[in-house]
Amino acid sequence: MSKKIFVAFDGAEDLEVFNKLSQYKDSEGNNYEFYNCYNLKEKIDKVPDDLIKEEIYQLIDDSDLAVIIVSKKTKSMRKFISWQVMYLRNSDHPTVCLNLTPIRSVDFSILPAKLKRGSLALHIPMEEKVFQLAVNNWPDMNKKFVQKKKKGNFRFPLDVYKSLYGSSEDE
Repeated sequence: MSKKIFVAFDGAEDLEVFNKLSQYKDSEGNNYEFYNCYNLKEKIDKVPDDLIKEEIYQLIDDSDLAVIIVSKKTKSMRKFISWQVMYLRNSDHPTVCLNLTPIRSVDFSILPAKLKRGSLALHIPMEEKVFQLAVNNWPDMNKKFVQKKKKGNFRFPLDVYKSLYGSSEDE
């Protein structure tokens, strides 16, 4: 069964990245089910913010995993993406921060301040093999961290990358 993945991103700047991500397939060659709230932005200034937030939160809650595309624009979040990030930060929902830089851990140069402390997230570069690994493993890892009341910014160890790529490249 395909995993349901909610993706938070800046629609004005990172739509192309989302489209590339939506082409990723699981290890069996199946497409993931990606969800986002890009179409909800049309409702801003037309309906109360609370109604939009409710729709966003429902989309997130219905997913198996949430991904935040972390870019320079995400760092200076505006209202719409900020709602998504804050909801994820304050929930126990499995969250992966997908760096648009090649850094394999937290990229503090582009990470929104709201995610620097008090959140629980896995940070990975935008690489399909690593993404597959995150989708397959982070929800269970996240659950264990939540049970232990552990928060923080996590990354895969270097040996994971060595096993995926057979190299000793470091961050």
